[in-house]
Amino acid sequence: MRKCSADKSRIDLQLKAIEDYQKALETIAGTHKKLDEEREHWNAKRLSKDLGPAIVSLGNAAVSVNKAF
Repeated sequence: MRKCSADKSRIDLQLKAIEDYQKALETIAGTHKKLDEEREHWNAKRLSKDLGPAIVSLGNAAVSVNKAF
């Protein structure tokens, strides 16, 4: 039973990492779209404010994938 529990924990961690990776891809797509829409109106402060959460999200997804695989 212990091995099953360990396997389940590992699989759950990997599934979470896959979900995080999929969300990261969505974040990248959305960020690229925003950058394209704002390319003529860039303001470093606003850009940092708008993209900051996405950048943190990508970092978190990278950590999740790294831990799982």
